[in-house]
Amino acid sequence: MAASSSLWLWSVFISFLGCLSADSSLPVPVFIWSKDSGVISSSPVLAGHTVKQSDFQDKYLKKLFNTPQIICVFLQDRLSIDDLSHYGDAYSTGNQGTAFYNLKVAMEAANSSAVLPSVDLSSSSGNNDELLHLIRKMASGLVKELNPEETGKFDITEFSLDKEKTNVFIFHLMPTSSSEPAKMFIQNDKLIGAISGQMSSTDLPYTCIMTAASPNEVIHERLLLEKQWQQESHDRFRRALEVEDLGSVPEAAGKNQLINGSLFADAGCILLYFKGFEIMVNGTTHNVLSNATEDLTFDVQKDCTAANTSDSITIIFKGIKGVKTLDLSFTFTTNASEWKCTDATLKIDGTLSGQEIKGTFTFNSSGVLTAPSEYSYSCVNVTMKHNKTPISFKNFQVQPINVKNGTFSYAYDCTGFFNIPILMGLITTGVLLIILFIAVLVMFSLTTMDRFDDPKGPTIHVATG
Repeated sequence: MAASSSLWLWSVFISFLGCLSADSSLPVPVFIWSKDSGVISSSPVLAGHTVKQSDFQDKYLKKLFNTPQIICVFLQDRLSIDDLSHYGDAYSTGNQGTAFYNLKVAMEAANSSAVLPSVDLSSSSGNNDELLHLIRKMASGLVKELNPEETGKFDITEFSLDKEKTNVFIFHLMPTSSSEPAKMFIQNDKLIGAISGQMSSTDLPYTCIMTAASPNEVIHERLLLEKQWQQESHDRFRRALEVEDLGSVPEAAGKNQLINGSLFADAGCILLYFKGFEIMVNGTTHNVLSNATEDLTFDVQKDCTAANTSDSITIIFKGIKGVKTLDLSFTFTTNASEWKCTDATLKIDGTLSGQEIKGTFTFNSSGVLTAPSEYSYSCVNVTMKHNKTPISFKNFQVQPINVKNGTFSYAYDCTGFFNIPILMGLITTGVLLIILFIAVLVMFSLTTMDRFDDPKGPTIHVATG
């Protein structure tokens, strides 16, 4: 009886985990600016917090639709808050050619504006189409949806609008995945500026909302990888409970596979993620994962201590064309304040791009991969050297300690101390110090008069002839 009760409780817990996994979302940013309506919520959004769909509807949408006005919704296919830093330099003085310049101008000129970095707008189908569904449902007047071609030809004067109702225009912007993202962002930004100008010319109250259907590819892939791992962990946990209760043999766990060329490995105590993996041999660079077949899989081996003082993870690749053996391992040491990767080892036996490579290479990475104990390490490009055989990774992230729920902690970025802005500041400070030093020397070289008139003595006469 006790065993059955225990199994029932575990089943409920597993179902709860499954619901959490099913409800996991792909949040996107939302930008709101208005000519007349107040769009700022009374309760500010905390840093790192994702606004739930119900909160977004109650605190923002209902407030907008209670007032008769024009609502413009600009929908991008992919967008994350990081794209504003990557493609936009809108706040540099005098910069007129940035990817989000008109968005910046519109939000600064608006009477009220709000930036929500992370909002959950996903529906049960997994697509972020819930916002459009809510808007269509709440609108009392005209609802007009325009595709990218119609958006470029939009003319507000062609529509008859009821000033006593809320009229909605939904503009689908040019997709960034169809071409270079920077060019598409610039083109879409110009459309936003042009349409915002038309709205201002009508003298009618209006509010604009800009968001996206999904995050950018890097964020999207990482979230999918984490969701996949959570589902696999849930399945392994369920099988383990079945074995414990029924005494049967567990099923073979599913193989780890790359998703869109990205690797996400979870060893329980260590998380590892990277998208590109290259090795240079005799001056020739080989993209290891580019030779992978559709059957590429990898196994994860770990060596974790109870105190997390010295842990290691090994990735064993299978299915790379021409390569018999490819093992990649990292060893980490941890103390109270920080962790670091003491060495990385690559064992390879095979042929890449017609060149035979065989051997075991050990890379000293103690000065490369290190971070405070509460953080993960993240870097766009990581390179570790071994004589003339360096290896490099793209979009690299690792965390060997304090792993919780199979997700990375806040990232400690690899930006070095001597980057361009800091060097400019140091040079400027040096020039000012030199000027100050010269000024002090000039002050010390000043002399005073050494002869003065004595009021009680004879007057000093200076001969003029």
